[in-house]
Amino acid sequence: MSRKEIFFKGIIWSIISMGVSVVLNVLYQPLFLNFYGVNEYGIWTLVLTIINYIGLSNVGIPTAVTVLISNSLDDENKHEVIIKSFFLLSLISFAALLVFGAISYFLPDLRMLFGKIPENLVGVASRTFIVSVFFIMLRMPLQVAQSAFSGDQQIYITKIYDMLNVPATFIAVVLGIKFKLSLVSLAFITGSFYLSISLVSAAHLIIRNQRLLSSLRLLSSDRVRYGLIFSTGINFLVLGLPVTIVWSIDNIMISHFMGVDKIAAFTFSTKIIMLPFQTLNIALSVLFPMYGKAMAEKQYGWLAKVYGAICFLYPLVTGLIWIVSLAFGQEVIALWSHRSDVYAGFLFSMVYGCYVFILSAVNVNSSFLSGINNTSPVIRLAWYEAILHIVFGSLLIGKFGYLGMASAIFIPSLMTSYIFLPRIIKNSTDNKIYYDFALNIKLLFFAIVPCLLICTYVKFGLNHDQIPAKIVAVLLTCILYFVISFRIMPAEMRKNARDVFAKRQQEAEFIS
Repeated sequence: MSRKEIFFKGIIWSIISMGVSVVLNVLYQPLFLNFYGVNEYGIWTLVLTIINYIGLSNVGIPTAVTVLISNSLDDENKHEVIIKSFFLLSLISFAALLVFGAISYFLPDLRMLFGKIPENLVGVASRTFIVSVFFIMLRMPLQVAQSAFSGDQQIYITKIYDMLNVPATFIAVVLGIKFKLSLVSLAFITGSFYLSISLVSAAHLIIRNQRLLSSLRLLSSDRVRYGLIFSTGINFLVLGLPVTIVWSIDNIMISHFMGVDKIAAFTFSTKIIMLPFQTLNIALSVLFPMYGKAMAEKQYGWLAKVYGAICFLYPLVTGLIWIVSLAFGQEVIALWSHRSDVYAGFLFSMVYGCYVFILSAVNVNSSFLSGINNTSPVIRLAWYEAILHIVFGSLLIGKFGYLGMASAIFIPSLMTSYIFLPRIIKNSTDNKIYYDFALNIKLLFFAIVPCLLICTYVKFGLNHDQIPAKIVAVLLTCILYFVISFRIMPAEMRKNARDVFAKRQQEAEFIS
């Protein structure tokens, strides 16, 4: 299968998976919030947040499996990576269960994790957390299966299993509402569903690679050292830990500084931007293992072409999301949640939207460096950002609330990753691949900023009952945005866009 076929097959299944995820996420969030209330919604979100940190106990081995398999052309080596990684994760999972079991026995009250929560919900929060940790440890060794599919360029299979995982929380919430279940029961149902899917994916891998069962002898082989798997995984862990801190620490800080009931407004106000933004990660997740293979084959022309296109198109679409979410974010959240108290404010949306725009460039560059397995220069930057994130959050959130939290997210990302990651890529590829900052700056100041100003006027200059006029004004603004962006677009990319349009037009005329 060619790279183009792999890419588009991965894209199609990623779109389906993401579509299912977005739809079910949109449906279950208001159901959960309105049935359980803001406090239990905050506790559930907080438990899921802390679970992200517990998941890092896999020391990055699943990601290492993807990279090592994609960089190998020998089936025997691939099987050895899978077998040894499963063995390592099984040992880690067993040890972690013993440690966590001892902690939960001697410290059954884990209130220090949850911040400001009502006294009557401390026990519920602790038990929900314990059940969730138990299931994530059971699933940990099985993560190798989906990583192996992805590393072997079968990304679409990984996306199918991702899609099957999506309904777990939705089903749990529906059952919880119908039978009036506790958060602990929700955690048990969700964990059982995820575990079942992981078992199926592992069985699928074995069926497609029947030699795996006969490859257990490779546990003692020296072709792929345990140290290589472990060290590669550690590199991704050290890189992933600060990234997880940046993404997950916000709910914990809000709970400790503002209260667990304030998490709902933060969550809805960020999801209104992040849900559409996350769909853009489809292309990056599909390209990630392809970067590694192209680098191994020294296909610098392909790398430069794809990287250059993504560097412009990714921020371009992100800018559109920022513009529309600023104009209609409050109205959409009220319609979505059926509540008027879960919007973090216009200034929060403005600053957080700017962060997401910066994040688009960061994601492109991080994905490229991870794909070519050159993460060590990035680790220091990631830690700088995480530390600054916590420092700014501690200083600003108490005084400025949600706006302080948005600023604590945006400022460190701008100061570290956005500036330095492109330089690392340029040095890592002997100046063959580089990020065009000028295009990004032009897009921001000549296209995005004017459209944001128009949307600000639309939001505050028109009455709340003038919804049709607002919609028309924002649609015209989006058209203006694309016209300006098209003029900024590099000449070669603009020519390709015209060629695609002309081809589609000829096909339409032929059919008619």
